[in-house]
Amino acid sequence: MTLRIRCRHLWDGTRDGWTTDVDLVIEEGRVVRIEACTGEADVDWTSGYVIPGLVDAHDHFCIDMGDGAPEAGEPPEWKVAKGLRTAALMLATGITYLRNAGEKDNVGRWVDRAIREGLSPGPDCVLSGVPITSTGGHGWFLAVETDGPDRFRRAVRTQIKQGAGMIKLIVTGGVTTPGGTLIRPCATPDEIRAAIEEAHANGVKVGAHAYGGPAATAAIISGVDSIEHGTYLSDEDLMEMSKRGTWLVCTSSVMTAAASDRTVAPFMRERFAQVAADYRSTIARARKFGVRVVVGCDTHHGHLADEAAFLVGAGYTVLEALKACTADAGAFLAGEPGLGRLAPGSRADAVLLRGDPLRDVAALKGVTAVMKRGHVWTVGLPGTPPVLPTGDGS
Repeated sequence: MTLRIRCRHLWDGTRDGWTTDVDLVIEEGRVVRIEACTGEADVDWTSGYVIPGLVDAHDHFCIDMGDGAPEAGEPPEWKVAKGLRTAALMLATGITYLRNAGEKDNVGRWVDRAIREGLSPGPDCVLSGVPITSTGGHGWFLAVETDGPDRFRRAVRTQIKQGAGMIKLIVTGGVTTPGGTLIRPCATPDEIRAAIEEAHANGVKVGAHAYGGPAATAAIISGVDSIEHGTYLSDEDLMEMSKRGTWLVCTSSVMTAAASDRTVAPFMRERFAQVAADYRSTIARARKFGVRVVVGCDTHHGHLADEAAFLVGAGYTVLEALKACTADAGAFLAGEPGLGRLAPGSRADAVLLRGDPLRDVAALKGVTAVMKRGHVWTVGLPGTPPVLPTGDGS
């Protein structure tokens, strides 16, 4: 079946400007061509601005903002139920692809299966399985705890065996685990190197949870593919990342939101406030040194618009901020050809916005319709489901 979507304004994910008055032609979930308006359209999106589907480089289907050890102990069935709700919310905000950055018991795989089999709406994703940390390391209550290079290798192999498309390696302290500091090492250089080598030998990328300090440096020089968060990265770390092409995944919005959310544990609020205050300068320095930056909501589900606005506030151009949650994020994940773009051969993922995001990234909050793999959804009104199917491009 062919689906023809009429667009007044279309942005392909890379250019500094709009292509106007074109039809987006979809077959079997992919863009086959973008051409001048011809005949009758199946879907009329001329009322707004069409951009590629948004790509969230770091979130968790089944973990909510402020969740810690108590929530990690909840039954897997309850976590999956929460994850299905969150996935629908993500799709309604224009997120059509996600890196699910790891959960206890690998419960995200069941949410992913429900989405892939059409049982529930949500973004497609690459799974990170269960995070890997040392005994008592950050996130021990939801991670695989292990020690020693050989056991780190085995943990990586196990996650890949269970379907992980990326590995989540925890190498420093974090906000949601009591005790210690944010830059305390949670793995030795030998453990970090062994895990990265093993993942790469299997063709799988590694993202390292790291706020800074010697373990973050060890991960960078060991060839990690991305640093998650990175609030306290030094200039030397950032220069090395730029040299190696290491990505930095910016997760600003959860820091700001959780710092003032009274449902979040007091010790977490204090830490979130600390990292939020220090983060903007780090992200600005990353741009100065040429580090490739993408963004993730990290439990502040569906707030990629806030991530883009944070980048602009840190000195990034509007185009750079938009690419960080479309084409650049697609290149980082490399999930499929053309991920985060609209071009012949790319996934048929797109978002219809009320306003012009090339003028103001806040327009990303004005989602009125979403297309994923050629399936078109309208965003529900208050009191209705988050997304409602209206068309089929399969």
